[in-house]
Amino acid sequence: MFSEKDFERLWFLYKTEGEPKGVSINSFCIGNNIPYTAFYDWFKKTQKKVVPVEVEGIPEELIQTGNEEQRNHSIFRLDTHVP
Repeated sequence: MFSEKDFERLWFLYKTEGEPKGVSINSFCIGNNIPYTAFYDWFKKTQKKVVPVEVEGIPEELIQTGNEEQRNHSIFRLDTHVP
């Protein structure tokens, strides 16, 4: 049985390593010993929860604080509202 983390890791690796090389997700799953059908079930269940986000600039409060540590953190947003 594969965990949520296993599928998340596989998806990240595929997007960063497999897809740029033109490898199909099916072949990538097979190469990583994960059945494509199991991955597909997970993907269909979770794809509506992930929303692409484009960040432009830096939040005003970070500019005012001048805190370099806060400026170096990435910001990710998951939309939990599914229409």
